[in-house]
Amino acid sequence: MNVPHIRIEIDDIGKVPAVYIDGKLIKHLIGVHVDWNTADQDGIKLNSYGIETVGDNGTQQGCGQQAYSKL
Repeated sequence: MNVPHIRIEIDDIGKVPAVYIDGKLIKHLIGVHVDWNTADQDGIKLNSYGIETVGDNGTQQGCGQQAYSKL
């Protein structure tokens, strides 16, 4: 599985962040969700991200990933 390199730049929390996937700036951003945590007391952690955009043809598109692990 080819996992993309994601970079999110937030300069001002009130403005749209710059999101890059594999070095390419994503345009027409609708939403970004990142949930990253250290493991809890039982060694369990669940991390995820989701990125939603409007494509060139006007349809909503998205990508994301979720990882669950027990240490």
